[in-house]
Amino acid sequence: MHSSNDTYINPISPTYGELFEQELNGYILAVPPYQRPYVWTKKKVETLMNDWIEYLQSRQFINGIDYYMGTIIIHKDNDNKKWNIVDGQQRLTTLLILDYVLNGESSAMIKYQKNIDINVNSNKSKETIGTITSLAKKKCKDGGRYALLKQNDIFNHLRFTVILTDNEDDAFTFFDSQNNRGVQPSAVDVLKAVHLRAIHADEELQNASASLWENTQNTGNNIFRNSAEQYLNDLIVIALWRLRTWKGSSFDYSASYESVMHEFSEKLSYSGKNNIKVYSIPTTYELIINSRMEANEENQIVGNSAKSYPFTVRQPLIKGICFLHLLRHTIKLH
Repeated sequence: MHSSNDTYINPISPTYGELFEQELNGYILAVPPYQRPYVWTKKKVETLMNDWIEYLQSRQFINGIDYYMGTIIIHKDNDNKKWNIVDGQQRLTTLLILDYVLNGESSAMIKYQKNIDINVNSNKSKETIGTITSLAKKKCKDGGRYALLKQNDIFNHLRFTVILTDNEDDAFTFFDSQNNRGVQPSAVDVLKAVHLRAIHADEELQNASASLWENTQNTGNNIFRNSAEQYLNDLIVIALWRLRTWKGSSFDYSASYESVMHEFSEKLSYSGKNNIKVYSIPTTYELIINSRMEANEENQIVGNSAKSYPFTVRQPLIKGICFLHLLRHTIKLH
């Protein structure tokens, strides 16, 4: 299937096994750096496992009807031979964990490890993966009702709808309109995806920016007096949003999801390059950010201390590295 502008869109319906055995066809299934951490709770995993038990005891299973795991949206990156998961990484990560606990060396994680790149740098993801792995091992040991999952090979009865497109914008359009069983992302999670994927043609810079975002999310000192994990949300929603939208006595102190997304995503342009426009006196000039997160301007080298950038309170923003450097600048000021 092709859209009017020749974008490739291909819906398929593989089982869990087919997803790795047939459909990947040499491509790597990957979680791109702009994705939020793995955050499924123990309660959510227990609910899924109990659903599977009920399915295995139902007439659907007897009649050969597969258990439907919902829609996965994939950006097919033909240049790098990757299937980048735009929507579905929470479910797929959970399935890979449970499959490994139940099936060990014959699990997809081991059999197809060369075609799976679910490695996560996020401390939150590592912690959650450890928690869910421990939960699954506890539930599945020494027989009991969960022994049914291995006895009936539940992973041979899972089926998905997978939407493949080679246009990343189309993939995110599908994501925005898709209701699924995943955890609803916060504005900060969505902003991470918006701005990291707006970094133009520089995977090294994108990875460095993802690390910067992750380190900020795990700061040990939140000046807003909330938990450390809330720092980046507080910085954007409390500080930056208020600074940029202040209008005097009619000011609304509470930022909604919609207002945050409007201010820091919807109203921003995309330049197609990794640039920052600096509006300083006496001249306006443009900084180009390289893979080492260093800035330079055509006729001068600008100081690379984030605190030294001459941002203004209501600095006009561009999607991508410009927004990320504004965050970096503000953090240094704090």
